[in-house]
Amino acid sequence: MPSDPVVPLPSARPRLAAWSFVLALLVAVLAINVAAQHWRVQGREPPEYATWSGVLEVERKIQLLRAFAREGEVDALILSSSMGDLGISAEVLTREMGAHLGRPFRVFNFSMGGADIGTYPILYRLARLAAKPREVWIVTPVSNLPQEIRPNTLDAQLIHGAVGRYERVPHLLRLSYQIFQIPLVRNAPAIRDDGLYRRFANRPATNLDLYDIDPAGDTVSWLYNVREYEHARKLLIDRRSEVLKFDASTPANEAEARKLLAVYLTNRSLAALDEVRQQTQRDGATIKVIAFDMAAGLQMRDKEYLDASRQFFDAVSRRLGAPVVDVREAFAAQPHMISDAIHLNSLGAGEFSRLLAARLAGGPDPAREAVAVPALIAERQPDAKWTPFTPLILKRAGEPTTTLRLAFLQNWGVRFLGPYSNVELALRRADGAETIVPARVLAPGEVVADTSRVAFGTGSEVMIAQLLYRNGTLSDKVDLPLASFVWSAARPNVDFNALPTLAKVRSVEPLYSALSPVKVAWEDIDSPSHADFIAIYPAGVPGAVRIASVQTKGKSSGTLEMTPLFSPGEFELRLFRNDGPEMIAISEPFRVAALTGKIELAAAQVESGQVLRVSWSALSYPHKDDWVGLFEKGAKTDVLLMKHTGGARQGNTEIALPKALKPGDYELRLYSSGRWDLMDTIPVLITPPAADVPGR
Repeated sequence: MPSDPVVPLPSARPRLAAWSFVLALLVAVLAINVAAQHWRVQGREPPEYATWSGVLEVERKIQLLRAFAREGEVDALILSSSMGDLGISAEVLTREMGAHLGRPFRVFNFSMGGADIGTYPILYRLARLAAKPREVWIVTPVSNLPQEIRPNTLDAQLIHGAVGRYERVPHLLRLSYQIFQIPLVRNAPAIRDDGLYRRFANRPATNLDLYDIDPAGDTVSWLYNVREYEHARKLLIDRRSEVLKFDASTPANEAEARKLLAVYLTNRSLAALDEVRQQTQRDGATIKVIAFDMAAGLQMRDKEYLDASRQFFDAVSRRLGAPVVDVREAFAAQPHMISDAIHLNSLGAGEFSRLLAARLAGGPDPAREAVAVPALIAERQPDAKWTPFTPLILKRAGEPTTTLRLAFLQNWGVRFLGPYSNVELALRRADGAETIVPARVLAPGEVVADTSRVAFGTGSEVMIAQLLYRNGTLSDKVDLPLASFVWSAARPNVDFNALPTLAKVRSVEPLYSALSPVKVAWEDIDSPSHADFIAIYPAGVPGAVRIASVQTKGKSSGTLEMTPLFSPGEFELRLFRNDGPEMIAISEPFRVAALTGKIELAAAQVESGQVLRVSWSALSYPHKDDWVGLFEKGAKTDVLLMKHTGGARQGNTEIALPKALKPGDYELRLYSSGRWDLMDTIPVLITPPAADVPGR
């Protein structure tokens, strides 16, 4: 009887190979992600591209809110436009509310430039990716929201953009956010740009290039934009006219005010308010409405204006089922608190928030601080010495005065300010006195200034501060946004008078002929740029005029030749950063030897029409374009006759004098290399021809 055929068992090798491939792929992906996470360009993190939402400020604030929530509960979340982003300080509210309540109370500012009532529902959903606040504070001015979403607005970017596809499905919104936080995905646009262009050609320019966002979510501004003051006057008039239309003091006015509310609170606005109310109710959070205004409007505190505006705030309050907190009448907006016609700066935000915290906590209004202010600011006058980035610095009475520490914004949209940048600080005090104090850069963007010798007064004062490149003038300003500052009694262990430098520049040779190219070498430029350059100056002369310059072509180290100087003297090389006035290295002096030579005449007196016989000798650096020329005595460049030497160190030539050459005193001069570099001169007397002299 035949036996059954033997069926071979399936081999395990193909399965093992498949699993090995999957494991190798996972390891490769993990390694690439680790590399993407730790990838640095010139020692810095690559720029953000907002690949998830299309709005860099949104993604930055979600990151900050996640970090904020890891440190404790979020008691209150602020939702507002750029007015609340710049004009409300969550940092001050956190500090002041904690002091009033006697317990921690933590506030985060999730406001966005371009936001409005219609944006708040999606902003709240985005904030919920990072935290679950106990309260939501809607900070809003009287605002007219269009019924339709307009192109190129924040609403259009968020609601009609990639995030809008998932914003009503919480788990998909969270999943999409987490996917875009994978380092390889998040950094992919930067990696592409760096690989293709060797620069971040498609990096989006945003407000984060101009303003810092602190850990509490506040956008920080220490600016006062004088150019906006004239605009503010017109805006104030228009704003008043607009708000007074809500006046309901008479029955007729009340009917008009109701019609106007229907225009301002459109169906889209009402739907957005309803949605915020439903979202917070599901989360067990409460809402407060904070009455606010643009900076121009905050200066109007009369009863007529405030009562008219309250018609709007009361309508919003009823729709949200939330109380209104209004401190505008008690807030005195001073010129130094205003960044521009629309926004307060951080000084104004701090004062408004101190007052708001007291009202929210049920305490008395804080006393107004007496602050001295420079006259030009108090009078809203322009100042040609300062730039739009020039910050205001507040020094309160009793604060230490040894040093002033400043942190300037550092990102891919602003100039790099590294530890080897050489700077000093100009201060204008409230009394108008100006002084320049030494400063040092301790880390990228971090500056300490020695203010120990400044004669400060005893009271609080606002000062103007401007960072300068050392040994420059007020025209050599460092235009960088200020992120923060603090006065300190500590003096760092640094020599403020030393010239800190990592980079070096030198002349390859200590001595050159006036016709020789100058050979220069440099090394160790940190964060080199194609616009870095080396310039030649007279040695040891601050403020001297530049003689010649050449760019380093973006190299950290290298050598090159510069054109001959021709003129004798002692010179030095100075290395500058990024086509600007910041000098980062200076060389030891080098010399250029004088061009010398001797000229002689066969006869010191020659008749016109005859031949002038000339010889030269002892040329230190002969050149084929050396030349001799005949000039009237004392003439500058009006050469009458000339001959080239042909490059010989010594020799002779003849110059035929025209018979028409008028008699008189002349000079024969020897010049170098076809230029006006004089080596020698000798007088010559030209007499009339013998036939023209009577009696001969």
